[in-house]
Amino acid sequence: MKMFFNNIDIKPNGGHTWFQMWIGHDEPADNLLVNMKYWSSENDTNIYKKRLQEKFTSKDYWLLWSTERMNSECLKEETTSIINKITNKNISFSFNFGAVRKDQKFNSNSNASKWNKAMIIEAKREEKEEIYSMLGRIFSTSNNIKILGTEMRMIPMMNNDLPSHTKRKISRMIHKQEQFLSTLITKPCVYLTDIDYFNTKLNTTMREIIMNLETLRAFDEKGKPVKNFQNVDYSSWHSCYVLTFPNHLEKEADDFIAQLPAYLQYVYGEEVLYMLTAEGVLKAQQSQWDEENLCATSNLDIELDAIELESTNKSWLPVLQDDVLEFNTSQIEMQNRLWAPLIKGGHKPPTVHCHSVY
Repeated sequence: MKMFFNNIDIKPNGGHTWFQMWIGHDEPADNLLVNMKYWSSENDTNIYKKRLQEKFTSKDYWLLWSTERMNSECLKEETTSIINKITNKNISFSFNFGAVRKDQKFNSNSNASKWNKAMIIEAKREEKEEIYSMLGRIFSTSNNIKILGTEMRMIPMMNNDLPSHTKRKISRMIHKQEQFLSTLITKPCVYLTDIDYFNTKLNTTMREIIMNLETLRAFDEKGKPVKNFQNVDYSSWHSCYVLTFPNHLEKEADDFIAQLPAYLQYVYGEEVLYMLTAEGVLKAQQSQWDEENLCATSNLDIELDAIELESTNKSWLPVLQDDVLEFNTSQIEMQNRLWAPLIKGGHKPPTVHCHSVY
């Protein structure tokens, strides 16, 4: 096999063998793959179109805080639009979520695996210095550019040419990426459609709206709200968009997803309904955002409240205690910033109710 295919890695004990083929063709590759994939599957093989159509490429960097659910094509498209503001030159690169090698000498804080996962930047080998230089300006701590609504940082791959202190720093970043991925939860949301459509009346996209949603009840150690979601992109498996968030915000994220249509309509008005699915529009029409309790109420809630009131006739039942949430009253300024879009649109901000914690 090595006589016919370059860089093929044959496993002596069996298993999948991967190699690259450079194929000349006079039809679009997508048309060829239809028949080729059928033939390959019949012969117990799989064939894939390489995302970066260059014969010689390099994979020297990866993105910290990237996730598997990120749409690599959307990521490249948005990155390219920023690069086009820097240069008119067409550069060849791609993103692919794959394995990042660890150095076992600096792997004391990670698990036994030799690999971690992240979005890898693949570049045309002959132009890699220029490509990585431009990308380094975008994915850098020196700016606050958000791609797909997320701040990511470009980290070099571990290699033998680096000094030990640099390897140790890279190893820590690999470990942080590993910790980051281990905390994430992904859940579907059937209310979203065409999240990158730019609504000129609202001057935003649904992706930007979702990625800027801040917690209403959970705050950081400084008493400030935090961004709820790390990523939103389409999932073929779920046949809808999925939202990714850290597990410690699961309760708040679940509430946002379940009440999203009512909340968005409350904040952005009727115009936002054009950015939702038919199911989302129906959900918004059947519920209304409660300013005082910061939740969406529907006819079901009204009926349940009536049943609750009716149940007081059963006086022999013990009284149920509701969970009481603590609200930091010193953060009124922060809450005003949170509801700024409402105030700007002529709406009245919600009334804050303070409770004691027992």
